[in-house]
Amino acid sequence: NDLDGVSSIQAQAYLVPSTKEIRADAHLNALDLGYAAPILESLFSSFEGSLSGDIGIGGKMGALEIESRGLTLSDGLIALGFTGVPYKAEGALSLDNDGLHFSSLKLEDGEGGSGRVDGLIDLHDFKNIGLDLNIPFENLHALNVPVQDGVPFFGSIYGSGRVDVKGDLSHILLSINATTRSGDLHIPLGSLGGSRSNELLTFTKAAPEDSDPYEKFVGKGNEKIKRSGDLEIRLRVNANPGTNIHLDVDNESSLRATGRGVVDIVNRARQGIFTLNGNYAITSGMFHFSAMNLVSRNFNIQDGSTLRFNGDLMDTDLDIHGLYVTKAS
Repeated sequence: NDLDGVSSIQAQAYLVPSTKEIRADAHLNALDLGYAAPILESLFSSFEGSLSGDIGIGGKMGALEIESRGLTLSDGLIALGFTGVPYKAEGALSLDNDGLHFSSLKLEDGEGGSGRVDGLIDLHDFKNIGLDLNIPFENLHALNVPVQDGVPFFGSIYGSGRVDVKGDLSHILLSINATTRSGDLHIPLGSLGGSRSNELLTFTKAAPEDSDPYEKFVGKGNEKIKRSGDLEIRLRVNANPGTNIHLDVDNESSLRATGRGVVDIVNRARQGIFTLNGNYAITSGMFHFSAMNLVSRNFNIQDGSTLRFNGDLMDTDLDIHGLYVTKAS
């Protein structure tokens, strides 16, 4: 089959009616992974690249065995939808009856950070795709969450740690454990009462204006389907100096601090769950205090101040020792 002038699939098959045995073999030559993106876009905001190698299916009808030989991903670009960071990806894959296996698939963020993907995407005949992936990383751009509905924090974090992705497309658990090198984490306490979207996780297939039979076969020619799912996020940030925490206490007062601590965030938007727990020892920072625009002061936060997060963000304890410097009249 030719796509854009390139023969990306060469296949042959035979059937033995008397024994009900079948054999099919396909050679992939830089097959565009974009054709699989609609299936996985509930988790991956980018899933690009080209796949080469051989795939075989054989055995008796009803008991077919799948195998692969020499499958490799080239020029890959993978991004988990929540983390917001695209990574270059390349390496070996394998396919069998259990699904698509990753074994030390190499990741790079283009800024000197790296990681790898191990684990399995269980295809389940494409009826209910399961995920069991782990992604250790080092000095990686691990998080780049913009301001968005349904996620009551945002920011950009660089560090080392591990990401685990488990579940199926009806409920995905995304666990991130990162020790920070640098970055900023913003928590807008003053705007938590606003509306939030519960549609963090969606499954969509867009209907193109024109498509050839092959595109229809891989799913691009279907009419638009949208299905909601549940994304549970568990984020542990082991913060070091160099990482700033920003709290917008209300519409007028805010805090920016750096220090050390462990902060655990749980977000499950469909259930309206967002909790923040942990202790953060401040080494330096600034607290801007304003009262109805009548009084406005900037206080230098002194070493020994602390933030204590107790689950509900509105139950956060701020023990701040501030120094206000003014000129004598």
